[in-house]
Amino acid sequence: MLSLAVLVIDFSNKIRRGSDPLEASRIHWCFILAGEDQTYFRIGSYCSRNDNLGIARLMQISDVRIESPHPRFNELRMNHLPRRTFLSGSAASVAVPASSLPTFASSGHSAKHWEPTHAKAVIFVVLEGGPSHIDTFDPKPELLKWHRRTSSPSVSERRSERVFVASPFRFRKAGKSGIDLCEKFIHLGADPVADQICVYRGCQTTSLSHSVASLILNKTSTSPVAPSLGARIANAKSAAFGTEVRAQGAFYVLTDSPVPLGGSTNWSHALLPNHCQAIITPAHTLSASRFCDESQRTLTSYGIEHTATSVFAKQCLRARQLVEKGTKFVQIHSSGWDSHECLLQNHASRIQSVDQPLAALIIDLKQRGMLSETVVVCLGEFGRSPDTDRLSAAHLGREHNANAMSILFAGGGFRAGATVGATDELGGSAVDCVGSIADVHATILHQMGNQNLSANDAGSIIRELVV
Repeated sequence: MLSLAVLVIDFSNKIRRGSDPLEASRIHWCFILAGEDQTYFRIGSYCSRNDNLGIARLMQISDVRIESPHPRFNELRMNHLPRRTFLSGSAASVAVPASSLPTFASSGHSAKHWEPTHAKAVIFVVLEGGPSHIDTFDPKPELLKWHRRTSSPSVSERRSERVFVASPFRFRKAGKSGIDLCEKFIHLGADPVADQICVYRGCQTTSLSHSVASLILNKTSTSPVAPSLGARIANAKSAAFGTEVRAQGAFYVLTDSPVPLGGSTNWSHALLPNHCQAIITPAHTLSASRFCDESQRTLTSYGIEHTATSVFAKQCLRARQLVEKGTKFVQIHSSGWDSHECLLQNHASRIQSVDQPLAALIIDLKQRGMLSETVVVCLGEFGRSPDTDRLSAAHLGREHNANAMSILFAGGGFRAGATVGATDELGGSAVDCVGSIADVHATILHQMGNQNLSANDAGSIIRELVV
């Protein structure tokens, strides 16, 4: 049974005894739907002073009555309120059976509402630093006419003089689907792989700051009590698929740098159970012994033996191993994509490092019959601008751009060989099938089996992306 809980929290710990709690400093009223599997999420809230509301994890609720309800409780039209003191000090709570609240009864966060659809796992590849969509998956030939000509400061926070920058790369139509890929994607552009890819060009985010955009990428929020996408999936899927997932570890993060942008807050399980906490695995710990059971053909296909691809290859192969054993969410980090200068050299190097391993991962999953049940996502925290204000640089680059970015999907019921959405002719802003990071999360959650997104989910399913 689901229960609706009303929780009153004083974040300043300065409630004045005998005063109206709604008028006390920083008092937050959170309306939280609690499930039998101990998943909790906010469906509404009231705050006397601060709108930056948090979520408190509730313990199991039993049917009792409240002794001294505040008058504002009447507005909630609640009956048969519980009597149980399960939080002490500056917090109190009440609950009612969800059967009396049809609006929220099918919210879908409880594991019982997660139905098997296309996918059982997610491999979430983060190209940290903000890869340029204009130089990877979204060609803009119109920029050739404007190269080094003055532009307006419309896509950046900076207000100085700017010039347009044409892509130093050529593009080609890859696969039978004719998907547009930068020429440097040699392996990803091969026919067996390219036709498995879905490219979404309509995504936007809300920040030009690396750390803030990274939090939004992972949690759709900067709130410290918002769980990450990986933690949410680990929570629901662990409950749905049993204790063997918890023993294996439901949520892994494979990093290639000591401290990725935003730090471990990106993968916070917040107030979800401890088994939803991410297991962090630095790339240097992925020794050869991890892959002793893999064939030489597999190792070669991923590029583990080559210096340029070795790190990312180990991450991708480890991700496949984890998913094969039951892990539900694996996040891979590839850093170094922040190309303010030297765009040609930087992106050529970074593309080379990920191209072969990512292509091998997709093919490996398909050959093992796992691709249809695994969502592979590849994206950065934002895109890049079609211009730059770093005019003195010997080799031009691009600035941060929150208005346009490309995301690559494969497997898990996403449309193979499709290009969805579009940016304007210069790549400055998404103009067709425009969606947010929250929409992307909602779509992934839907493909993972959450058929009824709750009122707390800000995103909407991008139907054009899925079969």
